[in-house]
Amino acid sequence: MPKSQITDETSYQKALSSLNKQNQPPRILCFLMGILESYRQTRKMGWSRAWNKYGLTTFQSFKLHATDDISLLQNTAKTLQSLPDIPSDALAFMQDILNEPERLMGFVFISEYTEGISTYESATISFGCKAKDNPRGRERFDVIFDCPIIDTQVQPLSRVRLYVDPYRDGEKEPLYQCNIESPISKDLITLFEQLCDCSWQWHDKPEKLWDHWTSNYIDYFGSRQIHTSSSHFYLPNGTRIIGNKTCNSL
Repeated sequence: MPKSQITDETSYQKALSSLNKQNQPPRILCFLMGILESYRQTRKMGWSRAWNKYGLTTFQSFKLHATDDISLLQNTAKTLQSLPDIPSDALAFMQDILNEPERLMGFVFISEYTEGISTYESATISFGCKAKDNPRGRERFDVIFDCPIIDTQVQPLSRVRLYVDPYRDGEKEPLYQCNIESPISKDLITLFEQLCDCSWQWHDKPEKLWDHWTSNYIDYFGSRQIHTSSSHFYLPNGTRIIGNKTCNSL
């Protein structure tokens, strides 16, 4: 059995090598993935952060490309400008990321999210890049849209969360985070609806899907846990929610 934690570069590389061989039983690979994730998260190595792993089941993941998904970048930039009370350093950081397409990394994650006694359908648009001073480090920001699920019925968008997380040596917490609740601006609603479109339009497009073998051993990736007959996001043989209405799936 591997050690229960990674404490230094040597033990990290040993655990990574064992995982990459994929020659251990699934429970061991899940364990290795878990301790690797913890080590990387605290050091902002890679994409994992607390707000996109705990309480989550991510059932769709898409990769973005600066040249192909320019409307998403433009709408995100426009939305950021319309948000109230964002500190100037946080806003400048987000704008800098969007303005460097050659370094830009982007993803959309569609998830179920549990917070206390509440459960949500959530869409995350996440942009970031490699840290200039540390090629293993990642700096990023996430805009997360939450729709409550009440008695298996998905409700309209009720909350938006923002996390701004530049890579800063020794700093574990984000530079800035906030919750935006009613009233939610028109720009935010437009961006949310565009992410809903992505979920329905890209669900069977191999070139858009993010799929890596390691996700088989990460507990916050998986299938939907709650059965609903309609959803803002892609639902096989289900109906799509648009605003407060449902329509036939595409």
